[in-house]
Amino acid sequence: MLDKNKKNHNFKKKFRLILIFIVAIYLMFQIVPVLQATKLKTYVVTNAALEIVEEVEAIVFKEEKVYKSDITGEIVYYIQEGERVGARDKIAEIPINSNTKKLKDELQDIEEQIENLSNTNLSTEIFKNDIEKNQQNIDNLIKRIGEAVINKEYKEVANLRLELNEKLDKQKALTGQTGYSANRLQKLKDRRKEIITEMENLNFIYNAQISGIVSYSIDGLEMIYTPNKLADFYPKNFEIMDENLLDINARKNVKAGEPIYKIIDNYEWYIAGMITNKEIIQFLNNKSSVYIRLDDSDHEIKTEIFKVNSEDDKAVLVLRLNKLLYEFHKKRFVNLKIILDKFEGLKIPTESIVVNNGIHGVYIKGTGGITKFRAIEILGQSGEYTIVKELSGSFESPMQDSEDGKTRKIYYLSIYDEVLIDGNKVTEGEIIN
Repeated sequence: MLDKNKKNHNFKKKFRLILIFIVAIYLMFQIVPVLQATKLKTYVVTNAALEIVEEVEAIVFKEEKVYKSDITGEIVYYIQEGERVGARDKIAEIPINSNTKKLKDELQDIEEQIENLSNTNLSTEIFKNDIEKNQQNIDNLIKRIGEAVINKEYKEVANLRLELNEKLDKQKALTGQTGYSANRLQKLKDRRKEIITEMENLNFIYNAQISGIVSYSIDGLEMIYTPNKLADFYPKNFEIMDENLLDINARKNVKAGEPIYKIIDNYEWYIAGMITNKEIIQFLNNKSSVYIRLDDSDHEIKTEIFKVNSEDDKAVLVLRLNKLLYEFHKKRFVNLKIILDKFEGLKIPTESIVVNNGIHGVYIKGTGGITKFRAIEILGQSGEYTIVKELSGSFESPMQDSEDGKTRKIYYLSIYDEVLIDGNKVTEGEIIN
């Protein structure tokens, strides 16, 4: 009897241990996914634009000519860096001898005297009414003198002449046109003309031979990166050379043979960049234009695809531009961003995308933290992010492994949904804390 009770007791003990073990295993399988789910990161869906951009270092080709000094001396510039000039506009001059300074000082003194004498003419406008009234009096006196002469009233004539002389003197004072001031003003103007002619003969003057943008930044590459070489500019020739940039207008004195300025044709300029991606090369070969951005600028520029010089698996893309050179006229090398495509829609992390029963989608954190599958239609991808089409509603999809044609309703992703970034670590119906 005792042995039987003992056996029953041992059996119950073993049964309890087995039951506890089974419950523990069950709980572990239920808890582990929840613990994993609590570590998952989410991303809130927003509307955004995404660009597919190819970024390369590129070379700027410009039609430019460097002009050098014919003599040694002190140079004076009249045009600012980046300013556009027309043909024959005066850019700089170099005095041939020291007498130029003396002539300049004399010219400045003459200009001041002319201005002072010319200001006296302002009285003509200021005293216009007085001048007109006094002239009427003069005309009236002349008429009265004539009548007095006819009537042989010679004493009256003498008195009227005295009064007329007073009026004439007053008129000269009002107008300021005394014989001396008028003569002096004319002599000063004649001398000014003589000095200007004399100075032109004493200075070496540099006038623009062509129209364009004036620049004093010389890099020594003006004759290397020229537009006439672009037709044969292939990957084997592509080289970004060292530039030795000099701002030559900082100098006051120049020597004969030294560069003093250059003029750049501002109507057309070119940018050349190396492309190593076969798909992009093929894409560009089928295009006539493309939008770009340069350096750190956010401004999009529409450019003409001038040439795609292919060689093996590489190509040199040559773009032609006809505007904005004034912003980049000092640049020889630029960071070129080629905008290959642009998408607008819902932005999600690329790694969140999964394929469920042949349908591309993502898992979102739904009501109560329960994971739900949402379908997507991909528009474009670039790096970490993907743009998907903003759709609404749902559609019916065949259930996986269904043999009787049963379907289930699949909803599309919506703005502000909370997407699970690592979609491959969850399944539908899990609880996310």
